[in-house]
Amino acid sequence: MRLLFLGDIVGRPGRRAVAQFLPRFAAREGVDFVVANCENASGGKGIDPRTAEELRDAGIDVLTSGNHVWQKRDILPYLAENERLLRPLNFAPGTPGRGWTAVTRRGRPPCRYSTPVHRPLSMISRSTGAAARRSGSST
Repeated sequence: MRLLFLGDIVGRPGRRAVAQFLPRFAAREGVDFVVANCENASGGKGIDPRTAEELRDAGIDVLTSGNHVWQKRDILPYLAENERLLRPLNFAPGTPGRGWTAVTRRGRPPCRYSTPVHRPLSMISRSTGAAARRSGSST
């Protein structure tokens, strides 16, 4: 599987560049799956649903974000409903959206992706603790 990771797409110029170059590049290079950071794609700070869909239409399979994802309030319902726009994995429980996803693309096996984690050991500890509580055992 050939993966392409794009860094921060900033504002209209970044979106135009993606729309213009990504489809041809992905076809030429045989790219199977595209991940891009979008947290500054709407006006240089934040992301809104229209912009997220524009980037998806350009060929991006999963959009990642960071702390700027909250700049446009209309993204909150979209973030909660759409599993291909990710918020950081290490945000507090109850934060809208999800920090990971699994996507099937172009007839390939599912590709699992999570946003980079700032404090991986705390996330592992939190995850194993939650799993232990569900199974009734202690860690």
